[in-house]
Amino acid sequence: MLPTSAVQLHILLENPVLRHYFLKKKKRQAVHNMNKCRSKFGEFHHVYKNLREHPDRFFKFLRMSIATFDFLVNRIKGRISKKKTNFKEPISATERTYVTLR
Repeated sequence: MLPTSAVQLHILLENPVLRHYFLKKKKRQAVHNMNKCRSKFGEFHHVYKNLREHPDRFFKFLRMSIATFDFLVNRIKGRISKKKTNFKEPISATERTYVTLR
């Protein structure tokens, strides 16, 4: 049950445990279902593998050869990679580069 007045809210927020609960609860954001299924239905996961099998199409799509793309990813991987957490799987450096170039 949430407080109905400013006085009740002030009294509840005086307690450190309740303050943490209410403030933490408001900051949480759910991940949209579309983003949860990105690895299954996203463009990168369907198109990228097929493009690597056809170097001419890869070049037309990203305007660089596969070797150049791999070199670029290896050079910037350390700067654009994110840490994996218990809450979410980060977007890979390869996918970040692909999306940026596309």
